[in-house]
Amino acid sequence: MTAAVVLSPGCKPKAPPPPPPPIGAFEMKLDGPPTGGKMPVMPESILKPYRVWVNQEEPRQKKNPQWASFAPKEGAMLDLAADGKWRCLVTPAHVLGRIGEHSPVRDWTVSRSVRCSTDGFSTFLETTARSGYDETGAPLRNDPPASVHLNDVVGGKPRRTVVVITADAQLPVVRPSDD
Repeated sequence: MTAAVVLSPGCKPKAPPPPPPPIGAFEMKLDGPPTGGKMPVMPESILKPYRVWVNQEEPRQKKNPQWASFAPKEGAMLDLAADGKWRCLVTPAHVLGRIGEHSPVRDWTVSRSVRCSTDGFSTFLETTARSGYDETGAPLRNDPPASVHLNDVVGGKPRRTVVVITADAQLPVVRPSDD
């Protein structure tokens, strides 16, 4: 028995849904094997929220932009104008413990990223903000806020949007030196 599928002219098979965006998962790793083979315990105090700010600069958006806070293990799509091409997301935290010579961990770095794409995240641009902590979880420093500037044309008019990510904690900001 043979089955045949007949499509009317102009009918196309339904396209598969796009894959989900690459939000990722919370991750903790070490930069080498643990000292003595024992996995160190990550201090919970290093898991602080990060904040993201989305501002449509041209044309001006109707309501004032607000900082949105994201818990460390949370990743999410960001709220951008639906009629534009850009879509952005914030990733969950990535924690890196650097192994010390005489201690299980010398220090910890927590990073979060914003990723933006116009093609369903087949490709994307990314910016990252980091915070540093000592081996006990005491704060050391934050990177300056990181931003992406998105350009789009909607209805024949230019649209410029800025997305900024920063650590929520009020730590000293370390700026690159001119050395």
